[in-house]
Amino acid sequence: MKKILYFIAIILFINYTYSQELIKNNGFEQGTIPIYTPDYTGNFPENVPYWRQGCDTDPITGYLFTPDIQTVGSTICYWNAPNNNHTQNLAPRITGTNRYVKCVRGVNTSANPNYSIRESIIGELIQPLTAGTYNVSLYGSKIKGRGYCNNSITTFPSSDPGATIEVVLRKSTDLCNSSSPVMWTSSQINTIGSWQQSGGSFVIDCAAAAKGYDRIEFRMKDINGVNGFFIDDVSLKKADINPIINVSKFYCSNTPLTFSGSIPSGENSLTHMWEIQECNYNGTILIGSPLHNQWLWGNPSPYTFPSSLNLPCNKYYRVKLATSNNVSCEWVESSKVIYLNCAPTLNPIPNQTICNGDNASFTISTSNWPVQVYNGASLVGTFYSNPITLSPTLTTNYTFKVTNGAKYSCSTTQSATITVKNCPRACFSIKNIHSQQTEPSLYGPTSIKILCLPQIEIDGSCSTNEQGYHIRIAEFNLNSWQFIPADYYSGWVGSGTAPNSINLTSLISTPSANNGWTSRSFDPTKLYIVTFDVGPTWHSAPAQFFRVQNCISVSLENFKDDKTNTTINIYPNPTKDNITITVGEFEKIISYTIYDSTGFTVDLNSKFHSESNTQKINLSNLRKGLYIINIETDKGNYKKQFIKE
Repeated sequence: MKKILYFIAIILFINYTYSQELIKNNGFEQGTIPIYTPDYTGNFPENVPYWRQGCDTDPITGYLFTPDIQTVGSTICYWNAPNNNHTQNLAPRITGTNRYVKCVRGVNTSANPNYSIRESIIGELIQPLTAGTYNVSLYGSKIKGRGYCNNSITTFPSSDPGATIEVVLRKSTDLCNSSSPVMWTSSQINTIGSWQQSGGSFVIDCAAAAKGYDRIEFRMKDINGVNGFFIDDVSLKKADINPIINVSKFYCSNTPLTFSGSIPSGENSLTHMWEIQECNYNGTILIGSPLHNQWLWGNPSPYTFPSSLNLPCNKYYRVKLATSNNVSCEWVESSKVIYLNCAPTLNPIPNQTICNGDNASFTISTSNWPVQVYNGASLVGTFYSNPITLSPTLTTNYTFKVTNGAKYSCSTTQSATITVKNCPRACFSIKNIHSQQTEPSLYGPTSIKILCLPQIEIDGSCSTNEQGYHIRIAEFNLNSWQFIPADYYSGWVGSGTAPNSINLTSLISTPSANNGWTSRSFDPTKLYIVTFDVGPTWHSAPAQFFRVQNCISVSLENFKDDKTNTTINIYPNPTKDNITITVGEFEKIISYTIYDSTGFTVDLNSKFHSESNTQKINLSNLRKGLYIINIETDKGNYKKQFIKE
């Protein structure tokens, strides 16, 4: 197969040509009409460009027959042609009024006694016929004449035979060689008084094309007894295999270079070739061989150039389609210039799986072009910066599209699927909060819940989709932000949904593997952290911190305001957020305890980091009301009342 294609390619490049005009005197109707004159009594050349005398000899005079050209208006009957008066029996052809007339005359040929060969019309071609398929057609009619060169009416019976037309190839150096090939013979023209079309085709192969035929003869051949014959609208056309190539002017570097081509309807190409080569803007080929070409059998069909070519973008390329006739001795081509735009780059985007209610985040490299995100055909939004955050509630396939800002913009798309699952979600709250306070930590002020001993509980009923829950309880160091070993408790508590009441005191006091088989209790001097997780897939709620205290109600008689000590001062009083405590110049404040109006402790034994005679306390976590503060100094304890507004 490779050898055959190689041979075809060599022949095609050698015999490169285009379609040609086959008969310059189209329709046999151009030229000067001869008039009756004694000058034309014998062997005369008619003054018709591109046409020559026939090759048949009159048996009486010995002269060559010649084409007889008549018009509707002509009344001259010359050389045994009947008067061309169409008004009696034959309407003119729409395409013209000039007619070729052929009269019966002569004797049978020795080769075929049933036929008599008469006048021939030989046409000059502007170049030798090349290999290929040729289509020929003509119109003919038997006629009623006015006798042979007189005015008597001659009847032409419909039963009389008609005539045929032979197409013969000849060369200008040998116009009358009897061995010249007959390429086509028309069907017999039998009609009278109307026009009958006859047509067909013939093939000139490579060997015949090499002989250089530059003349073509239309030879009239009739059966004895035909009284007269007209032909008109003779057409000889080469089958057109000129390819039509369908391309756009601009293409993007990330799209397949696919082109379609065709040849005129009804024609066939033996082979065709697609080729691409770098050029400049007007199609001039740059130095170098074609970047790619491919020969294929049959008529042109859509073709995609291999992506492995990796053609540089921002360049011009010439795309060519060549077709070959059915004998592979010539080829014709068509080409178009395209411009290959650089498409924006967009790296593959990974799929993501999220829980319902969570966000999926994408960081996309776009060379600063905006990103359009589509859900099917619907535009979700245009994003101008990273990351791109999407929050679907159902599993969704998204298309990310980046379009550059060039004049002839190119786009690049990538797809990613976000799978949404109904994941378990951990949620809990601490119950029975007595008060709250803020303490410093490694990461800034941290909210601490104050709980009353002995009942320490949390509520996990706000969790969803859980199939079991896990609790961890431990001491915690805010300054280093670390758990303090060993855990008070760490384990799965239940296998179902979390209840609204989980007793932490009970968990740590009952010896089990989850607390090291050690019974524990909460210490008012320590800070604790509690974490809450649910399954079957692990999901954690934000951790919470708490302290515990003995919330004992005491008699307010023991907490009367010590008004006798004038060295202790609290201001502002009433206050909205903070109070400042001052003592004597030679006294230092160590700690304080705050009680509400019912005698419950709301802030127990809170020590200051540095001792001073002036201290400031944040009261933002206290509710409005009357409070008593017990102030411990290095000289003794003092009690004062204040009001939180």
